[in-house]
Amino acid sequence: MSGKFELNEEQIDNLKAKKVLLNNSDAQEWAREFDSAHLEFINVLTENNFEQGTDLTEAEIDQLFKTMRKMAHNRSLTLARIKQNGLDEFNKALRFLLYGNDQIAKRVDSFMGLKKVGDFTTSHFLYAFDPEKFCLNSLVRDRIDISADQVQTAMENAMEEYALNPDNYYDLTINFFTDYLILEEIKNKIGLRNYMEVNFVLYLLSYEEDEDEVGLPFGSISLEKDLENYIAANPQIIEPGLTLVKQQYRTSVGIIDILFKDRQDKYLVVETKRGSESDKVIGQISRYIGYLEHAENKSTRGLIIVSDADDRLTYGLYALRGKVKLKYYKVSFSITDEAQN
Repeated sequence: MSGKFELNEEQIDNLKAKKVLLNNSDAQEWAREFDSAHLEFINVLTENNFEQGTDLTEAEIDQLFKTMRKMAHNRSLTLARIKQNGLDEFNKALRFLLYGNDQIAKRVDSFMGLKKVGDFTTSHFLYAFDPEKFCLNSLVRDRIDISADQVQTAMENAMEEYALNPDNYYDLTINFFTDYLILEEIKNKIGLRNYMEVNFVLYLLSYEEDEDEVGLPFGSISLEKDLENYIAANPQIIEPGLTLVKQQYRTSVGIIDILFKDRQDKYLVVETKRGSESDKVIGQISRYIGYLEHAENKSTRGLIIVSDADDRLTYGLYALRGKVKLKYYKVSFSITDEAQN
């Protein structure tokens, strides 16, 4: 055990600077909309006696999804996910997650066993159900610039506190409780009332605009996570011949977004980042490459995928002499009559 996870002074100061904005009119409107969505979510469950054993229909589950999307954008909330798992199985897993008597770690791990369900979606259900107890795990490590050492400490703390043996629990479950521990520390350290306020403060930390000009679109798009999931499922868009080793590959120096193997059985580390994080992402990917080459004895190269050109990133990668390359993504939207998977 490497000690207890703690935020550093700079992280605390940055969080406190955003906390003061909880009193402005935009934040209060955001809170009212969240409270309304939370009440709608609970009403769907109680009006249908879900806790007592009455299963939700597809229409009622879709109603749940609509309330949840008011809290945060989540493209996994589609009925296609339900059909992949079967309506009975989904109802059983959701009831156990929300109302089960077992320890929360077992309930979360059971829900993670559903097809196409990850830590973000699992946290989204719990967050919608009880924001006093549960948080929305959404890129928290990037938003407060958590170091690799801090992540490792938080992971060790979470594994001890929740008795998470990697042989018995999904990696995503361990990631879930690592983020949960970090978010709990944020809530307690700066004195926030619930995890809705934590989510609000972290949202503000994602932007560099002047505080008076920051908009608060309720249910903002978690684009980076969507991009990561898409790349992991479609490696051919990067280069032919790649095979996925693991998404969210856990190492002793941090968690790699996506790890592939190429045709020569060499590793490719892929990091997806916002353009403003140039220094941070260069340090991260260099550390991951160094770890894989030294600790796992694997020839490794890197790829950073961002949305915008950034001279700092370009020149920073130039010094790595081709070891890490850069690609750009663009987003397009389409309107259809049918829901997309």
